[in-house]
Amino acid sequence: MFSNMNYFLGLLFMGAGSAGSVVASRLSEDECVKVLLLEAGGKVYPVTEIPALTFLSTSTDMDWQYKTVPQARAAGGYEDRKLPYPRGKGLGGSSLLNFMLYVRGNKRDYDFWETLGATGWSWKNVFPYFLKSEDNTDPQIANNGYHATGGYLTISSPEFTTTIKRTFQDGLSERGYEYRDINGESQTGSANFQATMRDGTRCSTAKAFLMPAEERKNLHIVNQALVRRILFNDKKKKPLVLNFKFRITFIRYTLEKEVIVSGGTINSPQILMLSGIGPKNHLNNFGDCVDLVQNTEAFKKIGAKMFETKFPGCESHELYSDAYLRCIARNYAFNFYHPVGTCKMGDPNDDTTVVDPRLR
Repeated sequence: MFSNMNYFLGLLFMGAGSAGSVVASRLSEDECVKVLLLEAGGKVYPVTEIPALTFLSTSTDMDWQYKTVPQARAAGGYEDRKLPYPRGKGLGGSSLLNFMLYVRGNKRDYDFWETLGATGWSWKNVFPYFLKSEDNTDPQIANNGYHATGGYLTISSPEFTTTIKRTFQDGLSERGYEYRDINGESQTGSANFQATMRDGTRCSTAKAFLMPAEERKNLHIVNQALVRRILFNDKKKKPLVLNFKFRITFIRYTLEKEVIVSGGTINSPQILMLSGIGPKNHLNNFGDCVDLVQNTEAFKKIGAKMFETKFPGCESHELYSDAYLRCIARNYAFNFYHPVGTCKMGDPNDDTTVVDPRLR
């Protein structure tokens, strides 16, 4: 596919997670719209299907395995005081790893967003789309006016219960808290949880939205495609080229239409910052010297490419990653036969000084 296509005349998505899967599927319903969906993750393992084994999917190659910065006042029981921050890596994104709870935002929050200038995001505006996406399988609530059937995303009310749960709900009832539909008229009270589960298995956004669309000829889904950066025109208004790594090959695409960044909470801002968009104080802390050099006009004129054969002893690291460069530095750094600086210049009263400021 890539070898035959220098230009992609369609919409390009970066990230096939909870958002990217939905929007890519939705837009590809129009046969006239070509959609390319890039996902950094690879194989998704069957264990993700089993709700009770959710915890087995974290800290695997289906998880970006992020950690927070060291916490000064928390995380004392964790290594280096860093908290795990699981994020899904694969078709479906974090809907592969989450605990499948289906809880809509509160009506007042959406209405408040609109007062802050988010026109079109009031509860009145977003509620119809919750209904459109939903296929609720619980006959007790499916037709109460706050749910719907026939959508792509299966919502169920798991029948599993315990004595502790029933006792807790009875206690709340005694205190005046009504039993509610958590996604109904009011969210104050007690409720059974609702989950994105289908026939007892996980219903990720990939299962819900991409699987029904995978035969569409205008939707191309590519795994193991790690986006590195977007190159813009001088005014940062129009994306021109996308750089990404497909398995072990670096790809450059010339863009003709929109790029939709759907990498999630962590990866979307990361991609934008590596592309030169974002707060300067953050951007100044990052450097992608490989990209900055190889994308210069001077390098383009001679067709220069990065050396892609890995140094012996460093093969286990991703090419040009920090770990790979550190490995090269540890194993292959050497002096250039010009030793200097062995005679310190400094204060004559300093015992370590060899020569004074006048080189005496």
